[in-house]
Amino acid sequence: MSETQNYPIGNELKPEVIQRNLEDLFLFAHQHVVRDSAPNDSEGSPGDIFLVNLNGTGYLYAKFPTLGWKRVALS
Repeated sequence: MSETQNYPIGNELKPEVIQRNLEDLFLFAHQHVVRDSAPNDSEGSPGDIFLVNLNGTGYLYAKFPTLGWKRVALS
């Protein structure tokens, strides 16, 4: 998903514009998609975390460097 800067900085340094941009970056970085299928072995990198909904049950998948994908059911 592509995001654009809502509040361009331009040539003047305005703290309120910087603050709004940092808030936008924080929100964009914390958007989590809930998938409806488990990740396969070739997806992701070690350290990645996916939220998955399989038939109404929520799972948290985490990819480990040597173990691959591991999951835990959420309640």
